[in-house]
Amino acid sequence: EGYHEVDIKGNFTFFNESMREILGYEREELLGMSNRQYLDEENASKVYQVHNRIYRTGEPVKNLEWQIVRKDGDGRDLEVSISLIRDGESQPTGFRGVVRDTTDRKRAEEALRQAEERYRSIFDNAQEGIFRTTPEGKLILANAAMSKMIGYKTAE
Repeated sequence: EGYHEVDIKGNFTFFNESMREILGYEREELLGMSNRQYLDEENASKVYQVHNRIYRTGEPVKNLEWQIVRKDGDGRDLEVSISLIRDGESQPTGFRGVVRDTTDRKRAEEALRQAEERYRSIFDNAQEGIFRTTPEGKLILANAAMSKMIGYKTAE
């Protein structure tokens, strides 16, 4: 997980190596960089609104989702939790955040969703009867062709 701290304006003041790797910039490039350099307009607006709310309320926000564009141009999905940093006199001085790159998980979920959709289409539209039973032989799933073969109008 990436960890970072930014000043009130959203410029990096501290980050760990994981955060640097997530964004794909060198340490020297990232220090002082504004989040507007790796966010598109829509996500920059979301980040601004969240930081503004945290600044006003002092309440941390967890598990936000937004997208960034790495230095190499690769888009990444992030899950972020952010809280306010205060100085010794309780004045807000910036924000700290923990970042998880969820891109691979989201891509895998999308690939699974598409595979399930293809399977469902094949299952539903097959001319052959397809069914599934329990080990005891109880019918638990049947496509329309199978339902028709055994004399039912629907898979019920």
